[in-house]
Amino acid sequence: MMGTNDTEPECEELQRCRVWGNDGSEFTAVEYRYRSIIATDRGARVQIGARHWRLKSGQPLRPIGADGFLHEPSGELFWMAAFLESGRHHNGLRRPALRGVVSLDEQIS
Repeated sequence: MMGTNDTEPECEELQRCRVWGNDGSEFTAVEYRYRSIIATDRGARVQIGARHWRLKSGQPLRPIGADGFLHEPSGELFWMAAFLESGRHHNGLRRPALRGVVSLDEQIS
């Protein structure tokens, strides 16, 4: 027998990370998933949904590669610190400059 939903799905936060937009502005990206309790013949079970990313403000993000996100409504790209510090180019795009962030090369010299 199929389970029945006993509760409304709740949003479970999995992790947060700092990301930077095209203009160097800093934002917080949040990874989350929905979960709900369902009743089955064998007792209550937790039903876990797919993982999703969004900005702290609630706007959706789509992961692109390991270090970036796309905000589809605006087309803006957001990059994690690992990408920005590495100096790599992703799909031919140039990394945005970070305001007030000193690179490792500048710290060493």
